[in-house]
Amino acid sequence: MKRLLIIAVCALFAQGAWAADCQVSLSWDGMDSAGNTEQSLPVTFTVFNADTQDVLSTAQANGAVTDYAMPSFSVVPPANTTMTLRMYATAKDSAGNESGHSETVSVELTGNDTIGPGVPVIRISID
Repeated sequence: MKRLLIIAVCALFAQGAWAADCQVSLSWDGMDSAGNTEQSLPVTFTVFNADTQDVLSTAQANGAVTDYAMPSFSVVPPANTTMTLRMYATAKDSAGNESGHSETVSVELTGNDTIGPGVPVIRISID
């Protein structure tokens, strides 16, 4: 069974608008779905947005990997909201056989604050 473990970390940074620079790492045991060493290498790992099915990152490996750093990607959360980015990964061998989905992982991302503060109250005293 092609077992995938996925870990995601996204850090927010300001660059005109808030964006999250996301780094995903994954581990794969190097086995095929029958429990034997995968023979059809390389294996392509793909990370998907679980809600839209959009591809977020893709990379290849020639055997088992632990904490394999996938190419990073950026996500821009909508201003004044907190969004949940849910992701999963799959592995596909060079013969075209695809694994099931990894466990889905989630990260919370907060968009740019574009709402001004409330109006202050000013008081004047004359003695």
